[in-house]
Amino acid sequence: MNEAIKIKNKEKVIVFWPHFNKHQEQAYTLADDYFISERTYNTNNGVIAFYMQNALYVIPYFNEITKILEEEGFEQSDMFVPFSNREYPIEYKEKWEALMVEAHVLQEESYQQECLEYSAMLGVSPIDPELLSQKCMIVPGEGILVNHPDKEPERKFPVVCGYCCDNMTLEYLGRYFVNVKNGIITFVNADGKQYITRSEEVHRQLFDKGYRFTSRFEEIFKEDEEPAEDEFAELWNKLTIA
Repeated sequence: MNEAIKIKNKEKVIVFWPHFNKHQEQAYTLADDYFISERTYNTNNGVIAFYMQNALYVIPYFNEITKILEEEGFEQSDMFVPFSNREYPIEYKEKWEALMVEAHVLQEESYQQECLEYSAMLGVSPIDPELLSQKCMIVPGEGILVNHPDKEPERKFPVVCGYCCDNMTLEYLGRYFVNVKNGIITFVNADGKQYITRSEEVHRQLFDKGYRFTSRFEEIFKEDEEPAEDEFAELWNKLTIA
């Protein structure tokens, strides 16, 4: 409660909406307009809100929060979740941004640990960090813009998005694919992050560390494709076949 942004019933808040690039006064008559009732909570887009004693508390989601709330007698509902569509309160801009960063770090750490534990049960070990940094390029959650020889650039995303070790993650965790035409290897490391490489040394480690082949990967770079953005193009050009 001390960390969260607190909105009192019938309070007016100045909110910035990045989608529209404008500020707007938002009136939160909570119990009347937003289907909110005492000791309820809800989540949306990585943000959680909970209500008690005529006040709504809003905080970025982290893994333990629902357990904490339910132990305190809160029940999940369909209640409104402010600041969950990229908008934020102007008065608390710096605090909100800091909370989002902290929650993201906690989620990522928890996700990686869960992936590593599940990988261990599958007999899959992480690729050596030195090889990852020198011979591989990570596919970030926001994707990579890819140039095509005969059409407009397209943004391609990792097969695993978000920070939840769900069925989709488990389908690709510890799996790899090799395109024999261009020598590009795509794999999801034991920690849940996706990489691409052209290194035979990495290929050997994938085999030795228990990774399994799959043909289900949507490739980032197919024949005659390359990164469109300078940052990734520079990284990709440094990768060698050796």
